[in-house]
Amino acid sequence: GSIGIDREGRPFVPYSIRTQDTSQAYLATPIGEGKWRHVHLNPFLPLGYREWDLFMHGGVSFGSSGQPVVAATMMHIAEDGVDWGEVTTELVRFRSLDGGETFVGEAFALPSADEPRWMPNLERPTGFNEMPPEPALIYTDGVRGEALGDQLSNRVWWLPGGE
Repeated sequence: GSIGIDREGRPFVPYSIRTQDTSQAYLATPIGEGKWRHVHLNPFLPLGYREWDLFMHGGVSFGSSGQPVVAATMMHIAEDGVDWGEVTTELVRFRSLDGGETFVGEAFALPSADEPRWMPNLERPTGFNEMPPEPALIYTDGVRGEALGDQLSNRVWWLPGGE
């Protein structure tokens, strides 16, 4: 996922570790003297999703509140090893109120058995846009193609930034 920088210039680096039977996501921040704190995000998945696998296909950003917001994808790892656009893929947003020590996870809708919700991206402060307290989120809703030449008609959703 993409890196975010807080008001103090400290990087927040999201990443995930994929093994044959699980995927775990983390948010790393420097704590000084070359050391990093790694916050494990899977335990903050919403109730009902705690056994899902978490991939860092989103990123982290900061709104005007100064608090980190993380967007990621969660799914059940496929036996065939295909993760990209796997139909169980759903979105999760993690909000923090304590600078990234803890998070509250939020799913967007009931899971779909037919189409993934995926490819999340968070609004970022550019210096030209006035950021809301929490960054906006854009994502796609629909199947992956079978090959590079496929023409798809997937939906794109924009969730405005919040309080």
